[in-house]
Amino acid sequence: MAHASEKSVLADFNGTSFDYFGVHSRFYRKNGKYFVETDGPDGKLTEFETKYTFGVDPLQQYLIVVGPRTPLACYAPWITGGTKPWQPSTVANCYRQCCWRQ
Repeated sequence: MAHASEKSVLADFNGTSFDYFGVHSRFYRKNGKYFVETDGPDGKLTEFETKYTFGVDPLQQYLIVVGPRTPLACYAPWITGGTKPWQPSTVANCYRQCCWRQ
């Protein structure tokens, strides 16, 4: 695990986006930091800072902070060399749904 930085992030955070089960998610950089805009705990689009990376080539996950000291794996891991590099993750998506919908 590493802090999200130019050196550690493998994914395309240049405005890349995808739709998954009716949710539009966007990955971008702002002021030298990495962000994901996706549905938040209330179901509305929310901006989350990507704080950490986890994993290496060919698959890397991104940890976002959803609340005070509450890191959560982003539900779309980056797969290097694939035709669709952002791939929704069933495990992380289920975890996200369980934690956010309680």
